[in-house]
Amino acid sequence: LPESQALSASLANSIECRADIQKYCVKGGSKLISNLKVLQCIDDLDHVNVISKECQNRIYKFKYNMTHNVRFDDGAIKLCEKDIKLLDECNEYTDERGTGRLVSCLYDRLANITEPSCRNYINQLESIIFTDWRLSEYFATACLQDITDLKCGRLDDDNETIPHNQGAVIACLSKKKDKLSPKCLKHTFRLHEMQSNDYHLDRALYSACREDRERFCSQVTSGNGRVYRCLYENKFNSMMSTAVNIIINP
Repeated sequence: LPESQALSASLANSIECRADIQKYCVKGGSKLISNLKVLQCIDDLDHVNVISKECQNRIYKFKYNMTHNVRFDDGAIKLCEKDIKLLDECNEYTDERGTGRLVSCLYDRLANITEPSCRNYINQLESIIFTDWRLSEYFATACLQDITDLKCGRLDDDNETIPHNQGAVIACLSKKKDKLSPKCLKHTFRLHEMQSNDYHLDRALYSACREDRERFCSQVTSGNGRVYRCLYENKFNSMMSTAVNIIINP
């Protein structure tokens, strides 16, 4: 499909995803849900591999087309105008609409963004950019060779033992940090830091800690490591799940 049609086509009604969406997102119902709802549903699954390879590929292509659509960058230019002017390294990408580089640049510098409208826009795009390492421009470019050499990313769709989402890729690279190129090491630590700042971005922690977060930290607002610190402070509580204790006490 042409890019414009690919973006407007319904994921929930696609041949590749229809059965999976009905099973996991609408629980057998026949109601069609929006593409954004589909992405949110898939992102909330504990194990994305329950979704067929065909549907995973269709969703990846949708995300790729979305992040490389000029409207994606136009939204950032409109909502992040003041911050872009202050961030020289991002400002240079305003002339490269449709590459995804502008949004990736802003995302990597989220801590420096001051405009609420811009922060909200970038935050809404977190799951799209972050859940697949191939969509993060700088990380993918800096670490592609390392990911390939160290077998930390599923470049071959037939190899189910190699991680595909970015959180798993970062974890794999972190364990092999002594073998990383300087450039990849820098970007790996950068993304690892971002994960620690917001537990939503750490897929292992997010999936394992849902119930514990509700139990111990329901009044804590996510961001800046607050949820992680709350969970850590409760690590000796007898009601804390074993899975979470393992993650926060590696």
